Amino acid sequence: MSYKKIFRRLHLCFALTAGLFFVLLGLTGSVLSWRHEIDQWLNPGLLTVSANTQKAPLAQRPDDLQRLLAKLSETQTSAPSRIELPEDNQHAMVVWYKLSADKEKGVSRQLMLNPDTGAILGERYWGKSGFSREQIMPTIFHLHHYLLAGETGKFILSIAAIIIVMLSLSGILLWWPKARWQALRQALTTGKFVSWRALNFRLHRAAGFYFAPVFLTLAITGIYFNFPQWITPLIAQIMPISTQVKKSEQTSAENRALPLHQILSVAQQQFPEAKMTRLTFPAKSANVLEVRMRQPNEVRKGAGSTRIAIDMRDASILQITDPERLQGGNLVLNWFFPLHTGEAFGIAGRIFISLTGIMPLLFMLSGIWLWLRRRS
Repeated sequence: MSYKKIFRRLHLCFALTAGLFFVLLGLTGSVLSWRHEIDQWLNPGLLTVSANTQKAPLAQRPDDLQRLLAKLSETQTSAPSRIELPEDNQHAMVVWYKLSADKEKGVSRQLMLNPDTGAILGERYWGKSGFSREQIMPTIFHLHHYLLAGETGKFILSIAAIIIVMLSLSGILLWWPKARWQALRQALTTGKFVSWRALNFRLHRAAGFYFAPVFLTLAITGIYFNFPQWITPLIAQIMPISTQVKKSEQTSAENRALPLHQILSVAQQQFPEAKMTRLTFPAKSANVLEVRMRQPNEVRKGAGSTRIAIDMRDASILQITDPERLQGGNLVLNWFFPLHTGEAFGIAGRIFISLTGIMPLLFMLSGIWLWLRRRS
């Protein structure tokens, strides 16, 4: 049996095993490329507000932010786990509350606030599936990441992604033409129309070559998001990866946290040009605040990937992650998310990823047709 027949059978087995997962990940990924825009369109009353446009964004007004959170704490029975600061005063501030494990594992309550007045706009539960306008985007997100099945679904999708890697590699080997210019030209184009079967085969072959590197990138980065311990050692074999150790918290008799505006001021001093996007309160320590920021030239948009961990009792800095100073494997890993979403290349990149998400469905339909014709 020739190697072409062996790889054709392997390619078919990989496609039959992970094809439906491939289509699901592609279609949901296309939607998630525009997650925030679609979410705001579906839920304008929940995520957008008519606020004072003359004021600076809330992230630049730490005193007002502290007052809003103090007012909110009067009506809430638990402390927030995360706060998403709006880009401007026309978007809601989102405050996250983790539910206790005995109630809903992996589910968080999202509370949306007017960043100007602090008025509560509404709430929803991130991690619960549903088809209401509020729950559609969280449901698609968890379908794409967890198959709506928590850790089990995450593991299944990661295995499917490994099979997609092998599917893409076997497709490249099947595409590989003979070392002649005419054979290479035929492998890269559809050529003249001869029959619908020939056209379908050539489209499947040529398009597979062009999209295989993209599929490989999306699959590998997707595996990393779910199980970084599977991918990081492989990257470390090629280039060094440094691990930044967080300074230990100093024992202090004073357990009272400093005013929030004072802590945020220390963080802003580290990166004066950066925009503050998120505040996270790690569950492992009641005294640490992680400030997320986005520097002007970062490859990752949205929340950015600049992080500062601060001890809230004395505003001492425990750890700083500056993406603009990363090197080697750390730099590669920092590119994974913006490559996966397409945002590394702006709007054009996101459009490309959205179109790429449709390709698995087209490849599956094309491949099934070729397989049925070959059997007949």
